[in-house]
Amino acid sequence: CGSSISELPLSSLVASNQDSRAEVQIPCSSCYFVDYDNGDVLTFAGGLNVIGSLRFPSDANVTIRTTHVVVQGVLTVDPPAVGLRSGFVLYEEPGEHGSHVMTPHGENAQHCSVGCDVGRMPVAVVGGRLDVHGLRDPACPSHVQLLALDATRTVLTVGAAAAG
Repeated sequence: CGSSISELPLSSLVASNQDSRAEVQIPCSSCYFVDYDNGDVLTFAGGLNVIGSLRFPSDANVTIRTTHVVVQGVLTVDPPAVGLRSGFVLYEEPGEHGSHVMTPHGENAQHCSVGCDVGRMPVAVVGGRLDVHGLRDPACPSHVQLLALDATRTVLTVGAAAAG
């Protein structure tokens, strides 16, 4: 976020969301940080669309369950503090196995004016940027496993191996 734009807590955006089935959208020209630090599990049933900026600071400790993540702005994940963990679990509602169609924001809209099919349970970067930082321990190599389907093939876990 630029020096003229201050970060807002994600909890304020979540609290203002009147429809729990609606997509949670980080608006253009806005900056939010994840202020959940006690191991909460949040469910964004309508998905997450980052058009502005969303940052997971080192002290974040949360799991976000969602049907999709679309990054059109900037999604930053700082290295986690010792003992803390944050991440996404992608899922489908029972009986819903369709692809997600999204319409890009702003200058990217011309490339997909009728909507782009980004697949089932996507983490899609559409004109945006992922800025993911690994662990700070140089003796411990780090990586992020992007795809792990559970045994039912309906839950996709990002950042950890799925059970089963």
